Amino acid sequence: MTSLKQEPYFGMGKMAVSWHHDENLVERSTVAVYSYSCEEPESREKKGQSGRDPAVWHVALKVAWDIETPGLALPLYQGDCYFMLDDMNLTHQHCVLAGQQPRFSSTHRVAECSQGTLPYILGRCSAALDNLHSDDGLGCPALKSLDVGAIKQVEEIHNEERVPVFSFDTDVFSNPRAEVSSSGESENIMEYQGDKMKKNGHKQAGEGESTLF
Repeated sequence: MTSLKQEPYFGMGKMAVSWHHDENLVERSTVAVYSYSCEEPESREKKGQSGRDPAVWHVALKVAWDIETPGLALPLYQGDCYFMLDDMNLTHQHCVLAGQQPRFSSTHRVAECSQGTLPYILGRCSAALDNLHSDDGLGCPALKSLDVGAIKQVEEIHNEERVPVFSFDTDVFSNPRAEVSSSGESENIMEYQGDKMKKNGHKQAGEGESTLF
């Protein structure tokens, strides 16, 4: 795994998953992770420059948005399970430090479903695309409204987190991914047109001058 990035703050070695919080969860709900390494490393005693055995997978914790307080790396052996209780996921960030053996994990969360779900994301994409129409004269999609509020809404929706890019060969993921990807391409056009008008200013048909900021 030579392409993995080094942990940037504490010299912990290579990361399989970078520092993050788990998102879209019920507040203070428990996060449980089961870890399984396909083979045990030959030794649990070797220490790398980071002070941990580089052959063993680890989960690391640090205080959220703090790189002064030292982080903590905990080894994950075959069949281990760890839990983040109460506000741990809010007050701390975690990452996964790579070992040498193949590994899979199963994460169990209590999801907060008002945002971040596929119907929510598709609904937001649809709201953005309501301001787009086919312009025969231009030969490409164009904005219906040049109102500042409409342009800002598209930008906000476009900057929201998208469906994670997983490579599953199933219609459950591939069809929605294709739909979201198609929406994203149209939103890119809308953002490009909006940025262009911001630079040049624009006069709306039938209305006074409207400069976009």
